[in-house]
Amino acid sequence: MANNPQPSCPTCEYHHGTSGRPVTGSDKITCLDCGNSWKEFGATRETAQKSIPAPVSNKPAIDARVFKQRQDLDKVHKIPVVNGRKKVDLPKTTVKTVLIAASMICVAVLLTSLVGRVVFQHLDDRPLQIGQVKLQERVNSRGHRVFTVEGQLTNRSTTGQKIPKISIVLRQTNGHEVYRWHHNSPLPILRGGGEAKFASSVQHDNPLIAYAEAIFED
Repeated sequence: MANNPQPSCPTCEYHHGTSGRPVTGSDKITCLDCGNSWKEFGATRETAQKSIPAPVSNKPAIDARVFKQRQDLDKVHKIPVVNGRKKVDLPKTTVKTVLIAASMICVAVLLTSLVGRVVFQHLDDRPLQIGQVKLQERVNSRGHRVFTVEGQLTNRSTTGQKIPKISIVLRQTNGHEVYRWHHNSPLPILRGGGEAKFASSVQHDNPLIAYAEAIFED
């Protein structure tokens, strides 16, 4: 029995083939079926080690192509860490789009500023100017609110200028227009370098009126 390369268990008579050899110690053999141990003279440690089958892994084999695909996915989704923070590399197309959008915004802001300057410069170049606009409020004998808007006309040129129709606007604190009417100056022409005051009143019972504007109508 000691020289038998395929031993059998003396208890359960389980025959151990080449694929299921019993566990072997220094001088004992343990049956893989019932767990019985017995001595088999002549068995050496070297023979026992050779008779122990290699462990079989329960993990399924991974195809080489699948493994390569997993590696490629790991490289794509791997986010590098720089100074303790994750660094995300945006696609070149995304970066280019962001830069173009930022440039367009800057150009739009610059154009708006230039147009605004041109408009205000155009208004300042007018020979006739309206200034010192004031709003006064009172209550008449009938208990109604009456708003009076006063201002001053100035001719900055050296020649006489025709005074156009003046629009007077009452506004709330947030700039919302409440009421508008027109004022025709009794003075048709203002001489060069001259000044003239104007005043116009309207009855309106809106208590939210905060200020007034006076502008020329083109």
